[in-house]
Amino acid sequence: PEKGRRNIYSFAQDEGQINNQLQLISGIRYDHYSDFGNTTNPRLALIWAPTESFTQKTLYGRAFRAPSIAELHVISNPVILGNSDLKAETIDTYELAVSYHPQGHYSITSNLYYYDIYDYIEFQEDGATAQAQNVGKRAGYGSEVELSLDVSHELSFYFNYAFQSATD
Repeated sequence: PEKGRRNIYSFAQDEGQINNQLQLISGIRYDHYSDFGNTTNPRLALIWAPTESFTQKTLYGRAFRAPSIAELHVISNPVILGNSDLKAETIDTYELAVSYHPQGHYSITSNLYYYDIYDYIEFQEDGATAQAQNVGKRAGYGSEVELSLDVSHELSFYFNYAFQSATD
């Protein structure tokens, strides 16, 4: 069937300086979708900068992916069918990031992260057709390291290494 979608959202963010070295940033977003409902997603960051050259960030955030119109409403496709009872996929992310930028010509940045995805949307086979379903959970973690060296105004070197592990 022909379907439309309307999305109304609002968000708020606050940045507070706790002291000279510590800052707290918090936020929240609310979304209302006309065809599947509501979702509320918070974000939080604690930033510690004890010196001008060192920063540590601890972050948490939740995000979502709304079901597509096809995942919700397709009824005439002989291979896949929509499901009007779907919920949004959500992801919770956690991250620890450290940056060191001394007065010299190099910098080092590193981060570690972990995430959980809930209500993952997938088409599940049911005989000859597959229907969209919220199935299970996904999880993953990883890290990244970046080094940079400025040899001169014309020459810089960058090294980046990333590792990721995801499970179904």
